[in-house]
Amino acid sequence: MDINAADGSKVLRTIFPEAVAGTAAAGAYQTLRLKAGAKIELTRNLIQSNELRSDRQQGAPGNGTKSVSVSLPVEFSYGTHDALIEAVMGGAWMANVLKVGNVVRTSAIEETHTDVGMLERATGVQFGMFSISKKNDSIVEGEFSGIGRALKIAQTTGVNLAYDSTGKTITRATAGFITKDGWAVGDSITGLGNADAGNNNTTPWVITTLTDTVMTFTAATGIVTKASAAGITLNLGTVATSVVAATTNDPWDSLTGTVSEGGVVIGSVTGWDLNVEQEVKPLNVLGSDTAQGSRVGVLKVSGNLSIYFENETFRKKFANGTSTSLSLVMGNTATGTLQFDMGTVRYSSNSKNSDDAEIIQTAAFSATYTATDTTLKITRTAPA
Repeated sequence: MDINAADGSKVLRTIFPEAVAGTAAAGAYQTLRLKAGAKIELTRNLIQSNELRSDRQQGAPGNGTKSVSVSLPVEFSYGTHDALIEAVMGGAWMANVLKVGNVVRTSAIEETHTDVGMLERATGVQFGMFSISKKNDSIVEGEFSGIGRALKIAQTTGVNLAYDSTGKTITRATAGFITKDGWAVGDSITGLGNADAGNNNTTPWVITTLTDTVMTFTAATGIVTKASAAGITLNLGTVATSVVAATTNDPWDSLTGTVSEGGVVIGSVTGWDLNVEQEVKPLNVLGSDTAQGSRVGVLKVSGNLSIYFENETFRKKFANGTSTSLSLVMGNTATGTLQFDMGTVRYSSNSKNSDDAEIIQTAAFSATYTATDTTLKITRTAPA
């Protein structure tokens, strides 16, 4: 038996901001540069009856609310993830400076498996967190995560389909457009798979009315009347009018950038982590299995510094509860930089290892509100 399974190395993931939260819009979708392990997952709660039955069996469960979680592991480079950082911060880049704000931004993310002709689309994605980790002899890595309102997974495979160019319809021989394949009004269709090249359209057909057996479109440019035929694949088409190529800037590594504490550059740092996160929760209402919105909590900024133990400076600041400032920079003038400034920082712990070769202390920190620059100010500088 020959298995045609999807290949993880051939997945294309793109993103586009939504004008209306939860509704995918057409436009030039930006290609996402990601590491292995990216996840766009749909979960659904079950509503289970606890009624006792004489046959000692549990009654069939019902479907409850569904939710989408998004996790995007990345390598950081200049200009690559600025829009995602902006979405978490809730502010807006102004003169290459970004501060904390209250703007809610949602996006649609498309995941295209080009080798097997499948496409998934998450809508209403709101990012609640990004993290950065910089360690010796490593690429600077991190992750963006959030939640979405809905995930469309639409593909019709191996069934009889009939096309009508006059009526602008596709008819399924047996029910399943909705119940089996997950199609919905507003989805766009790319046409047939390789069973009929005449309907491999380049202009997506948008579903305007839908039953379990019939799709109807207001416009279906290039549709060719075709009698019912078996073994046809019908795919969810991208709403993107085009796809913007990803940036080509090399990722930052451990050999560039600086760390400044209290306004002084320190050269004994072996690594640092930064976490910018806020709680994001779906807003569910009675009568709907899909979230009608989302809410966000307080933006929190925290992290860790690992430093060679040279003196008691950091230990004393922790022990005395002394506040300070912290500035973390990725990159240099040749690669472009991203600088994270925290005007008020307190250390919440300080521990030393017990290695006989060297002593490294790890200091956890938390940033708090600063009237001038907010909890966190991010500045980007283009390559020279």
